[in-house]
Amino acid sequence: MTKFAFSLIAAAVVSTAGVFSSTALAAELVFENVRAVGGGDGERCALDPATGAGNVLFVDNGSQVSFIFQSFGINLPRSRSPFSGRLAWSASCNVEADVIIPQGTFVRTFSQSIVGGVLKDVGTSGGISTNAYLFQNQIPLNQINMLLKPEEKILNALVTRENTQVFLREQSAIMCAATATGPVRTKFKFQMLAAGAKPLPFLNFVANIDGSDLVYGVESSLESCLSLFSR
Repeated sequence: MTKFAFSLIAAAVVSTAGVFSSTALAAELVFENVRAVGGGDGERCALDPATGAGNVLFVDNGSQVSFIFQSFGINLPRSRSPFSGRLAWSASCNVEADVIIPQGTFVRTFSQSIVGGVLKDVGTSGGISTNAYLFQNQIPLNQINMLLKPEEKILNALVTRENTQVFLREQSAIMCAATATGPVRTKFKFQMLAAGAKPLPFLNFVANIDGSDLVYGVESSLESCLSLFSR
């Protein structure tokens, strides 16, 4: 972001200094209208925002939200016949939510984790990856890549991955300016992709994704916002 653009945002923050608290406060994002649509192989993930029906459960617990998947992953069990059974599998789950960022608030940190169970033979391979965005597609969140390599043999193991992101000054400045005069309704997008393959039918590759937790830290103070423009 250019210095000129920074100066415009800083001016917007200063002109509305009265809406900020003088000290950092614990503010929470509000997630609404959470929905999920799946694609690819197997049972597709789904969450109806109107009824809550589907195989994805959304849990909001303050500064942590969780997505629990009842049926999502890769299912390539071994086949006794050398001429039957799938050799490849791919699936996706796209989650979207309306998010309200309180007045005078910006997100400082964002941590995401995924957890699942894996059962695979040597020679099989696959992976799970995530992409997430805040403010439509303006602010990309941290990405997780879980690679399951051909040389690995995993016997019914619990596998977890976690990634923590501290927001760049430019990203925090966007949120500071947007929420300076009032709460902002924006979009949160989250996509999970899973794929697996095996060279022979009698090999085993199963990976079930149980859920993903998102933990965020927010700040609400004029000093914090102005510090973004001090350099």
